[in-house]
Amino acid sequence: MKNMNEIKSEFGFCAIEDNGEEEIKDLNQLPWDRENIIMQYKTYVLYKDKYPVTDGHLLFVPRSRNYLQVMDCYSEAYKRGILGVETKEWDSFNIGMNFGEEAGQTIDWPHIHLIPRRKGDTENPRGGVRNVIPGAGDYK
Repeated sequence: MKNMNEIKSEFGFCAIEDNGEEEIKDLNQLPWDRENIIMQYKTYVLYKDKYPVTDGHLLFVPRSRNYLQVMDCYSEAYKRGILGVETKEWDSFNIGMNFGEEAGQTIDWPHIHLIPRRKGDTENPRGGVRNVIPGAGDYK
């Protein structure tokens, strides 16, 4: 079994020491509209989703395909989600990534969705992300 720092695949995931890919500095290189940028950070860019599922839907986009930067986006999405709950912007939230065509990925760059949830936004929220497969979320 390889250690995470030894992994480099056709998908571009690699350790920082063996990045092989420059970090994105010119945001025109990323496939999102610049007018949707909320804030820029060292390792990621925060965007409003162009087609939001709910009010406040955010995208955390790493500046490289480096898996550590992708994980940083997950961490930051989680922290922002918790902040939204604590400040009562929303009641709860989902975090997720679509990876591959079968999972619904339409943009060929890693990005993490933070989808705020509010009471009553769906008839039956049981199962959460399991509902991406119709009928799989309502388990008992």
